[in-house]
Amino acid sequence: MTFVTAPWFRAGLSVALLGYLASQIDMAETARATLAINPAHLLTAVTLVVVDRVLMLSRWLLLLRRAGMALPLKSAVWVYLVGSYLGNFLPSGIGADAARAFVLAGRTDRGIDSVAMVTIDRYLGLYSLALLAVVGLVFWTGQGEADLQRWSIALAVLVTLGAGVFLWADRLLPLLVPTTWATRPWFSRARRLAEALGGYRRYPSLLGALTALSLVVQIVRVAQAYVLGEGLGFDVPFSYYLAFMPIGIVAILLPVSIGGFGFGQGVIVWLLRPVGVPDAQSLAMSTLYVLMGVLSTLPGALLHFRSRSRGLS
Repeated sequence: MTFVTAPWFRAGLSVALLGYLASQIDMAETARATLAINPAHLLTAVTLVVVDRVLMLSRWLLLLRRAGMALPLKSAVWVYLVGSYLGNFLPSGIGADAARAFVLAGRTDRGIDSVAMVTIDRYLGLYSLALLAVVGLVFWTGQGEADLQRWSIALAVLVTLGAGVFLWADRLLPLLVPTTWATRPWFSRARRLAEALGGYRRYPSLLGALTALSLVVQIVRVAQAYVLGEGLGFDVPFSYYLAFMPIGIVAILLPVSIGGFGFGQGVIVWLLRPVGVPDAQSLAMSTLYVLMGVLSTLPGALLHFRSRSRGLS
């Protein structure tokens, strides 16, 4: 564990960034804006969080079935929800993945396959985010920015090619790593993981379905931010959310803060400034967005503590 991902560093950074935001933004106005949000919009955003969880769970079950993991449906759901909850106490984004891989490996005794599953799941999620950001940029710029649109399309092609290279890690790893490292234990584990990831090349229809599901998930997450913004009175087109919110989501997922607090909120505030949203209102939206993400893991918390109580009884 490096100091960047250490709990004390992430907690300290979150507190420092929240303190900085509080020194620059009228927190009383932020609180008033948060409490004044339209209840119908808030309920819609909560519904979208539920839809997001269902879609993510569906993607997880698809991966489990293709990997041949012999887990009953109830156990598969338990692994996903509990892993998501435990990820709250680990580095944002990768924490939930690590917890899910650890829990799954414990229940199936297939460590490398478990890591490969959560890796491909996260990889497709990040790819869909990058692709969605490019699409949003194209729509937001409109016809008046032809050069920017061409660059955006070129970026989409590069992102797609880069994503494809990831699936050939088993072929590339021996070419990129010096032969003197071949006997080292970490290289053996990396090679087995690369081979497990490369195995997904045999299932193009699965990758297509997972990518489509990932795109829908990211659109739902962008729509959640849009609905919260509408409930707070923002006058920002949905096309701009498509362009900026993927960056905000990545900022929340980066393993540098606790649950995305501080850093993710600050990035979203900064990204909403160009369209004239006051900082207090954008901080209210980003806070609600991050809080909903944390609260969505409560079902996993209930399952986790119920399992522990049964184990102790």
